[in-house]
Amino acid sequence: MDPDALARRNRLFDLVHNCFGGETDVVAHVIEENTPGAKVSVRAIQAWLMPPGRVSSRNCPPWALKAVEDFVADPINQPRLQVMARRREEDIRRVTTPVEWADKVRREKAVEFATCEIEDESRTLRQWQEQLGKDSGRYIFALELRLRSAERELSDSVAAIHQAVHGSENFEDFKKAYLEAERGRRLQRFSVKEARKHIENASEEFASDDGVVERPALS
Repeated sequence: MDPDALARRNRLFDLVHNCFGGETDVVAHVIEENTPGAKVSVRAIQAWLMPPGRVSSRNCPPWALKAVEDFVADPINQPRLQVMARRREEDIRRVTTPVEWADKVRREKAVEFATCEIEDESRTLRQWQEQLGKDSGRYIFALELRLRSAERELSDSVAAIHQAVHGSENFEDFKKAYLEAERGRRLQRFSVKEARKHIENASEEFASDDGVVERPALS
């Protein structure tokens, strides 16, 4: 990443977290609203914030950063920014439900989580192949992935049961809490899986260096 691109990333990171409370969906809307013809997703924002060298890292284009900076600099938008800042503070102090956490992952963390999965599995495959050879290493790696998946499913179910038991006074409360935890888990896994699919296939936001789905109609 060249110095200018790195500077834009750092500036965007500061704006997203300190002015928008991490609400990347709002940031994406601001960019689209102030840049005619552009289409920007929350995954693109997340990709712009990823550190250089990561498989999902993309360069924030100058026009996107300008749109955000102009929005923040306009006094008319200050009340809206203050509301987001207060909402962020309130969210820190209260308990997040499983579905709310899943939505937070979709908006802020899906690309990061997917990237960590890709990089971790790449390291694991390389280690097995270094020990056992290319074909045997890949076979053992596939077995490990299946074991990881089964372990994750079991761990998630046990965690959902534990949370439901300790937060319920009767069976109906327990059932509701457990189903909500299961729904939150499915939503979270879906957003991470979708992000991973596009990262690995170099599609959608990850088909270009700037992560933009549709570029602005610049004159």
